[in-house]
Amino acid sequence: MAMMLLTVADVVGRWLLNMPIQGTIELTQLAMVVIVYFTLARVEYYDEHITIRFVSDRLPWRWQYVVRIVAGVVSFVLLLLLTWQLYEFALRMRAVGLTSDLLQIPIYLVVFLAVAGAGVYALAVLNNILSFVRSTIPERSE
Repeated sequence: MAMMLLTVADVVGRWLLNMPIQGTIELTQLAMVVIVYFTLARVEYYDEHITIRFVSDRLPWRWQYVVRIVAGVVSFVLLLLLTWQLYEFALRMRAVGLTSDLLQIPIYLVVFLAVAGAGVYALAVLNNILSFVRSTIPERSE
């Protein structure tokens, strides 16, 4: 919401008053990085991704189970790799002192937030895999 208001204020200031808000583009770009990573984690946690099941629904139940587990494990591993590489990138950005052009915001801060978002995304995938496995294991009656 804040990003939308900032953008609207910048457009109004630019066109009506010929006075744009300095740094709006930088703030919007940096905020989008954080928003995207944490939104992906939230969508995964609540299992709200768009899915197309016309192929998987035709598979026998056992194959559906295997495909879902394999896809989840592959996703988890790839997200761990992404998190690790983002972390390495953040360390490099901090070492060289890279900042945004106008506002001089350190880029590594935003990348560390992306690391956190990717890590939470990986944990959400792991949680969903484990929940799926637990939900498909029959309960024992004692």
